[in-house]
Amino acid sequence: MIVKSGRSGGPGRKPNPLQWAWDRIRNLPGWVKEVGYARAIPVLLAIVIGLGQAAGHVALAVSSGKPHYRVRSGETVWGGQRIASVYSLPWYSVWAHPGYAGRAISEYGAPAALSAVFLGIVPSPAERWVHGDYRISEGWIVAKYTGPGVVLIKDGHLHVKRPGLVVWGRKVPKVVAVKVGPNEVEVNGKRMTLDEVARRYGEDKVKYLREADVGQRAVLVSELRFYDGRRPMTEQEVKKVFGERAYRRMVEMADYSAVVVWIGKYRKKLIGEAETTMEGVGSHDDMRLRNAVRMCQGWNGVIVPPHSWTHGKRRYFDVFSVPGYEKGAHGCCPPARALRDACLAAGLPWPRGISGGEHPMEYGFHPTEDVVVYNNKPYPILIEMGFKGKPEIGGVIYCRIYALLPA
Repeated sequence: MIVKSGRSGGPGRKPNPLQWAWDRIRNLPGWVKEVGYARAIPVLLAIVIGLGQAAGHVALAVSSGKPHYRVRSGETVWGGQRIASVYSLPWYSVWAHPGYAGRAISEYGAPAALSAVFLGIVPSPAERWVHGDYRISEGWIVAKYTGPGVVLIKDGHLHVKRPGLVVWGRKVPKVVAVKVGPNEVEVNGKRMTLDEVARRYGEDKVKYLREADVGQRAVLVSELRFYDGRRPMTEQEVKKVFGERAYRRMVEMADYSAVVVWIGKYRKKLIGEAETTMEGVGSHDDMRLRNAVRMCQGWNGVIVPPHSWTHGKRRYFDVFSVPGYEKGAHGCCPPARALRDACLAAGLPWPRGISGGEHPMEYGFHPTEDVVVYNNKPYPILIEMGFKGKPEIGGVIYCRIYALLPA
């Protein structure tokens, strides 16, 4: 007996599952008409939900079970900024974790409810993986504060931290050039010409090196290492994140200084002040006055974070000889007296590099780049220094120290 072959196969052939499914789908409109819409729609909905939940649990089974944030640990996040989608959190089965499902639906609303019904899975409640100052808005984890906070990721958990009254870091050299020849420097172990350094890092970075002696060094790139777990930033990164004023403050501060890049709303409270007179000593009056004014400028406006210390700003000082004294940056003793006495009046430790007496500026200490002011208070302090008088006849040097308190 000869059996004719056809699309449906013969007695000895296995049915094609895809063909079987296609035949059923193709006949679906006729089946709906046959049984009626009232009976067909619940059946179709159950099929869709069943297939959807099966697919959802397959996806859940192959997933890592770990959150996938779009931010890095230590990244600066401004208030109101979107940090990560709630859908980047791990997902859970509504059957295995009904408690998570209820909290997710309560927190995320309709999208989570639809996912629970049609996929059988929901994203984790934010409180399971996210901590700190945040809120949920339209499916996003959003920073809930004002100013530049920071996010830290530890063991998959996202910690959102609001900023304190000041955000600061310590300025540390990152790329240093050492002059090894008339027109040659060594940068991190690699020899380069001064012109090559100028093209890569800018002419302003090599001005000093062009006139410097062999063996002298210059910092080409500095970075700010923050106190709050924020990732380090170069000058250009500080400019991009915190703005031009923060960038200029970082550039002007001496190496290893504390640099405040942001400050919140504050009020000033005077906690210490001092004044001293500035008089001339013959032909060196002008240079002494210039040095005194430079030291005032080098400390004026400096903020010292709580429980920390800092140098002042980078400044050039005239070094010369005075009869009866060693060669040095003469003229800095009066402002050093004012700075010392104001610190002591404010209850701060004795500044490093400044001793007692009428001539307290210690030899071998740069008046702003080596002198250290300590802050043992739980709040930041602001130093204001200035010169009141006329360069020809001298005048009064004042120093005021303020506590910076939340407004």
